Amino acid sequence: MTSSRNWFSKWLFRANSWLPTRRLAYIVAVSAIPAPFLHNSEVLDFYLTLDIAVLLGLCMTDITSLPRLTAISATRFVPRLQVSERARISLCVTVDAVGRAWADATFRRARIRDDLPSLTQAETDTREALLAIGDTTIAYDLVPLQRGNVSFGNVHIRLFGRLGLMCRQYRAEATKTVTVWPDLRMTSERQAALEQVLLREGSHLRRTGSGQTEFSHISNYAAGDDPRHINWHATARKGFPMKNAYQPERGQHIILAIDCGRGMGVIQQSGKTRLDLALEAALLLAGGALKNGDEVSAIAYSDRVHTHVSRVKGEAGIRELVYSLSDVAPHPVYTGVHTLIDIVFSHYKRRSLLLLFSDLTDLAANDLFLRRMAILERRHSCLVASFTDEALEGAMITPVRNVAEATAVGAAAGLLNRRREYKEQLTARGIDVIETRTELLPDVARAYARFKNSRRS
Repeated sequence: MTSSRNWFSKWLFRANSWLPTRRLAYIVAVSAIPAPFLHNSEVLDFYLTLDIAVLLGLCMTDITSLPRLTAISATRFVPRLQVSERARISLCVTVDAVGRAWADATFRRARIRDDLPSLTQAETDTREALLAIGDTTIAYDLVPLQRGNVSFGNVHIRLFGRLGLMCRQYRAEATKTVTVWPDLRMTSERQAALEQVLLREGSHLRRTGSGQTEFSHISNYAAGDDPRHINWHATARKGFPMKNAYQPERGQHIILAIDCGRGMGVIQQSGKTRLDLALEAALLLAGGALKNGDEVSAIAYSDRVHTHVSRVKGEAGIRELVYSLSDVAPHPVYTGVHTLIDIVFSHYKRRSLLLLFSDLTDLAANDLFLRRMAILERRHSCLVASFTDEALEGAMITPVRNVAEATAVGAAAGLLNRRREYKEQLTARGIDVIETRTELLPDVARAYARFKNSRRS
């Protein structure tokens, strides 16, 4: 059962309908002012009859001045959208009409309304325009408030008569789904900070002399080269011997595990959710790692795996990561750590750096996480990056005025102590833990640099 408000909203914006305007409502209200002062019933009846007749005549005159649109379409031009970045949306409306009104004048006043997606902010979703036969273009600014896939609705057009008492509404089909990308503008600004951290932590970012090599390119075979490196397929195509050229292996493997459970949907003081902040730090670190020749994998999970990107390299790798992780969202479920453990054990045998972006409170509530991570740490270097709970910290400094507030402070203190103890347990098992309020990147970058230096030979 729908509410009357929703029904009224649908009635206001249904296609091909006649609607009264505010000017008509004002005229009706003003014309009704003398009615209470007319005590003679005959005079009152005559006045009301005359008033209604005049208003009906004016409305009919206004209706006849409105054209009838025979064809209407709308095209929306949407640029690349990024979170919190203003974008210019262009809307082109094409109409064809018949009627005497359009023979007298080329333009008629119209109101064009675009159905904007939720979680976006615009100056206004309605534009006044002079609608012409053919194409009419309007533009407005839009600021997305959340990344992911968003949907634009239809375009509604209201044509007003000469007197402005009645309007006729039309609807143009223009539904469109676009992707709002993460805040890559801020990521590029902080790229220099990441490079400075890596330079300060050490420049030993390449392994040489270990005997492990990776493919570089195909070249001509010369006397004295190892015959085991001959590329027989290239030799058959070219007609003369070709070989595979190798270079020292310089890249390690980084696994970005992003928790999409209930704890990551909390909004921090910066106005962004924990998942958004973790995603920005993960993409920035991935960009630095890919520039250093590393392989990067990404796993977004909650009670199941939502996205899994395996072993990407180079500039194409960062584009694939951004495209794959742009629409991940927090889910109101408990995080199943076994999902992450199983996929890491089954897909990644070589020792890697596992960066887990999660909420420490949710991890502490999972009894199996500590034991499973201890097993995983035997093969991989593990790091847990978490955000401090601002609500709990705020409750600790709140003045206590009654029993209820004292109970809340005691509960907050218990949860904070539990987080502290769990952090110490993880550290004792050899798992590094980072806790910060908003900015994860510096600490995560330092951990990445330490892992690179420890792996050099």
